[in-house]
Amino acid sequence: MDDCILSVYCLAFNHSKYIKKTLEGFVNQKTKYRYEVIVHDDASTDGTPEIIKRYADQYPEIIKPIFQKENQYSKKISIYLTYIKPLIKGKYTAICEGDDYWCDDSKIEKQLDYMENHPECSLCVHNTELINEDGTCRHEFITSKKIETDYSIEEIIEAGGSGLFHTSSFLYRTELRNQRPKNFYMHRIGDYPLAIYLSMKGKVHYFPQIMSKYRIASKNSWTKNLSKSKDSFIEAKLTSIKDLKRLDELTDHKYTSSFDLAERRVEYQILVKRKKLWDILCKKDYKRFLFEKGLKRSIRTIGGIILK
Repeated sequence: MDDCILSVYCLAFNHSKYIKKTLEGFVNQKTKYRYEVIVHDDASTDGTPEIIKRYADQYPEIIKPIFQKENQYSKKISIYLTYIKPLIKGKYTAICEGDDYWCDDSKIEKQLDYMENHPECSLCVHNTELINEDGTCRHEFITSKKIETDYSIEEIIEAGGSGLFHTSSFLYRTELRNQRPKNFYMHRIGDYPLAIYLSMKGKVHYFPQIMSKYRIASKNSWTKNLSKSKDSFIEAKLTSIKDLKRLDELTDHKYTSSFDLAERRVEYQILVKRKKLWDILCKKDYKRFLFEKGLKRSIRTIGGIILK
């Protein structure tokens, strides 16, 4: 597929309950562009590889599977750098995890049309609907923004990971990711530092249309596993604060005020985990974070702090 313009990569592990929906979202795209989907299965034991293989056999020009015999994540091996990056052929790259899915069959067409016509754009994203682990709707979205717009570097930094857009909406210029310095990263978080870096290299354009679905805390997800242990959660968040300080230094402190706000957002998440409602309500920024996603989520958060 030498004329492949887009490479999509999908990481799967024990996603047998979800992966069919994910793969359908890939193969049902209606577009004039040639694209490939690299699906990496990290030694799943629940039948996920068999489902992937069926789709690879049916759509050999699109689905390019990688099957591991031993789990690579547990060995702390970078799956993207080791297995995905060497296979990417596209001028552009898109991402969708094996428990999320694309719900708009014109997603590729819309995003690639925009990127091809706007060479100054480094990353194109869109809105995403949140769904429960069983696939039912939550009637919630990553953002309430209804207009097409460009996001600034400051907005992206301050919003935190998945604050303005979800990973399943990413479509970016491959060469720019390849240029990213090795030390421009965050532990256990890939999309957020990538979005920050890409925003430094060009415009980040947002479409308000719902073109993907994000499954909240699905089985085996990093988010769900981390939430099981308060100590592990807090440790991970404290590491994120250190990472944000390092990124601030790497960007020559040009965006210090934005990184400071991002750090306070992480502090807020720690206070929620520690059930420190009074501390949250007593500080302007923390209270802002509590209510920024709407009253419904705020009530749920407050209820979780009080009742658990």
